[in-house]
Amino acid sequence: MIYALHEALAVIVDEGLENVIQRHLKHGNALKAGLEAMGLTLHAQKGHRLSMLTSVRIPSGIDDLKIKKGLLNEFGIEIGGLNRALLEWEKVYNTIRPNQALGYLTPLEFLKQYQQKRRKVMCH
Repeated sequence: MIYALHEALAVIVDEGLENVIQRHLKHGNALKAGLEAMGLTLHAQKGHRLSMLTSVRIPSGIDDLKIKKGLLNEFGIEIGGLNRALLEWEKVYNTIRPNQALGYLTPLEFLKQYQQKRRKVMCH
């Protein structure tokens, strides 16, 4: 890690800080535009994206492990495995976790209660 830090600082000294920043912005923006042009969804909203880190939602039905292996073997690009963790978090957050705005019910409990109340109103 110390070696990597040393090399990164050497690049900044050689290229100049502003040039390094502009290079990261240029290539990061190009990557994001290309991914979106392919129809992929980025996790971070515009205005909150980093130039050196891009997180992409892998569409359902796509084998993320196959994508990772292909990118690594063909292009030397290593990507992380956050997609499954984010999907699990979304599931918990949107269905299981009690929410103060919903009267401390989970979204599913709130929906069931809402549907029951709606049925009662429509029957009268």
